[in-house]
Amino acid sequence: MAQVNSPSHSHESCPLAATVLVVEDDPGLRKMLRFSLEAAGFSVAAVGTGAEGLAILATAPPHAVVLDLSLPSSQGDAVLRWLRGHQNRDAPVWVAISALDPAEVSRQYGPMQKRFLVKPFDPWKLAQLLKTLLAGNIGDSPAKGGRLMAAPRTAARPSLRPQLLEMPPQKMAVVYSKGDPYVVGERVFPALYGAVYGLKFALKKQGVEMKVGPPRARWPNAHLAPKEEWTGIWGMPIPEEVTALTPKVPEPEVNIERWEYGAVAQVLHLGPYGDEGPTVERLHRFIAETGYEIAGPHEEEYLTTPRATLPKTIIRYAVRKRST
Repeated sequence: MAQVNSPSHSHESCPLAATVLVVEDDPGLRKMLRFSLEAAGFSVAAVGTGAEGLAILATAPPHAVVLDLSLPSSQGDAVLRWLRGHQNRDAPVWVAISALDPAEVSRQYGPMQKRFLVKPFDPWKLAQLLKTLLAGNIGDSPAKGGRLMAAPRTAARPSLRPQLLEMPPQKMAVVYSKGDPYVVGERVFPALYGAVYGLKFALKKQGVEMKVGPPRARWPNAHLAPKEEWTGIWGMPIPEEVTALTPKVPEPEVNIERWEYGAVAQVLHLGPYGDEGPTVERLHRFIAETGYEIAGPHEEEYLTTPRATLPKTIIRYAVRKRST
């Protein structure tokens, strides 16, 4: 679950701590691209199929995409069509890796040839090309500069790009725990899900439909104590009108609380919970760069189960404007 001990990195500066999605089916090349781009200061998510890439682009678009056009079954062409069809200001910039010779790239893609690298290529040149694209210094697409938001938005889908949002207060079914999240979670989730789904079915009998949202958890001391001493505040949203819950297991106790939000900064993390450190670090940098400071505990929202092949977790902090 929470893994907030952020490592220290000494990266060359890159535009706005940008996130890059690598779509590459060759495991060795995928690993090399991740390593070289992270060394250049980017945050990297890497997948091996076009279908995985399209799923991320549709739900949590990054700042930039590195795409191998030679993916099997024309998957690379499908991803490229998506990218070329979404060239508004907020769409990802992209670079394509191709085995075509430069003359053929020029013939097929015209001005877009500036975005192509022909195998074999220098990873450093790839990083520099991405930075140039993100800075808006290649004239075949809208500029991508100034992507950090100066003020919170009111709603947004989960994104690999750090975001500032305004979130309203939320009434929650809540369970408190102390200990390693992987251990205590086995007791927490049956109690929490039991109470919330019991509420859902009770409301359905009254003709009221209730959508069950993803669980969340707050970790106020996760970076201050060993895992065995972590305090977990686990919650699931419930309707504002609810005043009581019926437990399905005797313990742990399920209570009702109101979680306050207001301005928050959040980012989507793809991958194991134990790999959250760099994502947390990137969110911390984003908060500082936008003139805010953390004003609440580390919070996570779990969009997938722990057993998912590619876990998806929103990492979130309440924030406030930094005093000058």
